[in-house]
Amino acid sequence: GVPIQPTRSPHLLDHIIFRTVHLKERAVEFLEMGYERDLSAKVLEHKGHGAEVLRKGSCPTILVEHPHEKSGLDWVAHFGDKKPYALALRVDDIEEAIFRLEMQAVGFMRPPAGKHGETLREIATLPEKKEGKNASHLILVERHSGDERFYASDFWVRS
Repeated sequence: GVPIQPTRSPHLLDHIIFRTVHLKERAVEFLEMGYERDLSAKVLEHKGHGAEVLRKGSCPTILVEHPHEKSGLDWVAHFGDKKPYALALRVDDIEEAIFRLEMQAVGFMRPPAGKHGETLREIATLPEKKEGKNASHLILVERHSGDERFYASDFWVRS
């Protein structure tokens, strides 16, 4: 028989975000595991955000970022730079995923970034709390047409 081809992306884990104040040194750890820098990756739509995008074959993409805002620097000071800051899961339909997770008492920070029909849409869950502090996020990512950006242009905009 003819093998059935999957209709959805084989990657459930879209990318993993690590925060650090030592951007180049932290990236070396992943380079030593066989990851390569993706110098063409689009991370954000504005300047001043330090980030390394690392890819390795069929593995999830690694995004290592240097936070410039005080809250991000405080996060690194408290939790260190070895634990992921966020895990981004790829979904086929962001509204359907939100609905199903809200039925399980998962809360979200805001309406999705990106409009219905755009090539990249995202939403972050309310952060997990550890030691009374915001620890980590789950991000849902809906991608279409090979959009390789890591954030929709309005992802960090609070509404």
